[in-house]
Amino acid sequence: MIRILFLESSKNFGGQEMRMLDLVKSLDKERFKAIIGAQVKSFLSKNKAQLGVKIEPVSMRNALDIKGIIKIVRLILRHNIHLVVAYSGKDGWLGLIAARLCGIKIVRMKNLELFKHKTSYNLSDLVIVPSEYIKHFLVHRGVNEEKIRIVYPGIDSAIFRFRQEDRSRIRQQYDILDDEILLIYSKLKSQLLGINYRVGFC
Repeated sequence: MIRILFLESSKNFGGQEMRMLDLVKSLDKERFKAIIGAQVKSFLSKNKAQLGVKIEPVSMRNALDIKGIIKIVRLILRHNIHLVVAYSGKDGWLGLIAARLCGIKIVRMKNLELFKHKTSYNLSDLVIVPSEYIKHFLVHRGVNEEKIRIVYPGIDSAIFRFRQEDRSRIRQQYDILDDEILLIYSKLKSQLLGINYRVGFC
């Protein structure tokens, strides 16, 4: 069985945290065991009993939080972790230091254009991005291209599938002509999430 420790330093609960939870819950329980190390007093830590996954609170006040590094090392050793997966800046550095101290690998997940330092990415074993655009963004800022892998987000076709009757009903309900382009965007209105490119494409 492969044991994975996921780290998330954000105190909020948005798209990134939802994707991480979905990923953890979708793992084959016979092949993988997953634990989430979440920021102390974060949404994940406060609601760990209701979220249906194992969550451990970890201090992540900054990228060199000694208390946090010690806690992550203890989690790795206690649960015999094989791989660390980190999402953000602070947990990326803390996970990197702890993984190297324990002699295991670390994977960085990068979904947005928020970026400060290339170093922690280049010191990681693998960087996973959701698109060619984010890959080029990182490479342009000095991240080693050989470490980057593109994994496109999956879509549950049982939920999201085209139905002509739904299309007609929605357009009639909101008075949208049949030949008009309809853009549905369910995220924050931010250039970091690519809204300007979507609007420009339309």
